[in-house]
Amino acid sequence: MDIALIILALIIVYGLVLWGLVLLIRKLGVPSKWAILVAFLTFAVGTGVWVIQISHLDSSVLVNYPAIFLGDFIYHWSIQLLGDPHSFWAHETIPWLLRTPQVYLIASIMIWGLLGLVVQLIFNYRRKRASGSRSHGISGARVKEESL
Repeated sequence: MDIALIILALIIVYGLVLWGLVLLIRKLGVPSKWAILVAFLTFAVGTGVWVIQISHLDSSVLVNYPAIFLGDFIYHWSIQLLGDPHSFWAHETIPWLLRTPQVYLIASIMIWGLLGLVVQLIFNYRRKRASGSRSHGISGARVKEESL
């Protein structure tokens, strides 16, 4: 139960930070059809670099939980598939980018970039549908006016 509350709190904090970034990026003049994706990628790079800097702390998980989770998964499977899992220095048998803590930046960009792309596409689609319904007279008020 406690972990669920912590994850819920993290989701709320991530959401508020991302919302603030979207507003800031819009004020900087980025078009709305790109602002959400740019905000998510900015968040991904920022928290990914931050996690690299504090990866030795237990609290680094709080900064970017999804990236830590995916990064550890990628790291483990990199050793299993690309490296030598039986080596005493298994960490040294995989490419540098797939080692911890570097892998957290890659994982952060993957997760938040993909999520940002999905949210941006949904936003653009809904916005296009809403503007299309107004311009073609599909709304109820306009149809009634035209039929009279």
